[in-house]
Amino acid sequence: QPAAVLRRREVLLELERVDAEFGAAPSPTMAVYKAQGEVAAPFDRVVALVYPPSDADQMVRKAWNRDILETRIVDAFEDAADGFVEEVRVRYERHHLPVVSERDWLMVEAMKTFQAPLPTQPDAPRTRGFLMFQKSTEHPAVPLRPGCVRGEILHTSIIVHEATPGQSLVTMTANTNAKGMIGRIPKGMLAVKAQDYMLALLHGMEAALT
Repeated sequence: QPAAVLRRREVLLELERVDAEFGAAPSPTMAVYKAQGEVAAPFDRVVALVYPPSDADQMVRKAWNRDILETRIVDAFEDAADGFVEEVRVRYERHHLPVVSERDWLMVEAMKTFQAPLPTQPDAPRTRGFLMFQKSTEHPAVPLRPGCVRGEILHTSIIVHEATPGQSLVTMTANTNAKGMIGRIPKGMLAVKAQDYMLALLHGMEAALT
């Protein structure tokens, strides 16, 4: 079992938290941010790009996040999270960052599909939805990598709603600690950079699908 097993309550809280305002970050290296936008692509295609099947080429994620140098599934678990989510697996990912050392992340991630109104139209009929939720974990197969700083994910989520047959509403939230020398960046500047980064991911996702 991963050190941080996702439970039903955690996933429910994440669903409720998506539209909440986040408070101040607890440390200079902590990025707390949210981005939301429409992607001109059908729901199923967006979900496949965000959460490729475990037996598929995981580097498809690089199509919308150019910082990825490596990403792979380390482990997968059945019936974790009390059967509430549909799949739980452990992902390793290594990123390039300008100027500073590479960052890598080891995370447990869960996915769930659901039916809900669009958050921007709460009175509208329910449509298909998808949630991917991640947080840091440990795994004996992935020790610390020399020359790479291991970041911490308190929580990251991507939620996809089917807006129209050809449009998807994507919401990204994250509370991450990149650690290392990034802590020298003033907190206000870091928040701006984090928001810009998330918006760039949304644009990259749309470019990869159109």
